[in-house]
Amino acid sequence: MRFLYPDGRQYEEHNELPGLFRGHLLLRVMKHIYTGPSTWNKGPGHQTCKLSNAQRMDMGERVTARAIAYAAVQARVAICSASEWSTEDMDFSHEEFYWTVVETIEDESISEEPQDLAVQTQPPPESTIDYFNRKLFRATSATDAKRQRQTPAQRAREQRKRARISASS
Repeated sequence: MRFLYPDGRQYEEHNELPGLFRGHLLLRVMKHIYTGPSTWNKGPGHQTCKLSNAQRMDMGERVTARAIAYAAVQARVAICSASEWSTEDMDFSHEEFYWTVVETIEDESISEEPQDLAVQTQPPPESTIDYFNRKLFRATSATDAKRQRQTPAQRAREQRKRARISASS
């Protein structure tokens, strides 16, 4: 599944996770599906005048593991030799692949062991969800994605609310 990894990444059988789901093709397919066909080669956050599929699906600016898995299946179908869509492609199950991608992404947050902040020498790796939020929508975290969906008036109300809470503490 070379297309799931970035260019130049050498596959290591016992170290499969670094770079997984960071492939050029997968990113292009994600952009094509969720932000529009004309955005596949544009920078993060680029959008046409029309509503994007992400907006139509009320994703806001936060991708999900299932959205990434769907794009991975579509990318795999596009590059295989099958002449038509099927859940099975010879001995490859697209359904099993889909659920494996979902589980792998959802398990990222569970498998990250907490480290003592004083001992930590480098920042934790960027999660797959945060990677796609940044690449598709410019959001770098769930908080950023929420902030980008808010209007300036909503952000101002939220700031005033936080100020009142901190003043009463």
